[in-house]
Amino acid sequence: MGGIVTDILCPITSERVRACPIVSAEPKRYNMGGRSSRVKGFGYEREIVNQAKEMGFDAERCYGSNGQSRGLHNEVDVIIGDEHFQAKRYKRVAQWLRPHEAVKGVIFREDGNTESLICVPLAHYLELKKKSSDAV
Repeated sequence: MGGIVTDILCPITSERVRACPIVSAEPKRYNMGGRSSRVKGFGYEREIVNQAKEMGFDAERCYGSNGQSRGLHNEVDVIIGDEHFQAKRYKRVAQWLRPHEAVKGVIFREDGNTESLICVPLAHYLELKKKSSDAV
């Protein structure tokens, strides 16, 4: 908790006083930048791969979260069967993206002429994929 103690001139009394720089008692807050952010992402990719493998799928993560290591686009992080995915883990996800328990997923798109997207829980997606592959 130390600091460099120095003699300074008090602006009010013009006396010499010993002073120490103010040290904050609050702990420093570190953001998830750099290495720790990558480690968090790699862990999430492994979690996805393990969940897919538990359901019987061939699944793997791309080395260094870079699909180019497998001759794919660099945004590819995870491969489940023959499909490529990018994995994103956020501290908070927009509430409207979270499907209510009464529905299977959320379908959405940007205004304008854009493609519709669907957001479903990973377990539900893997169940659908399993049923689809069993039917073939």
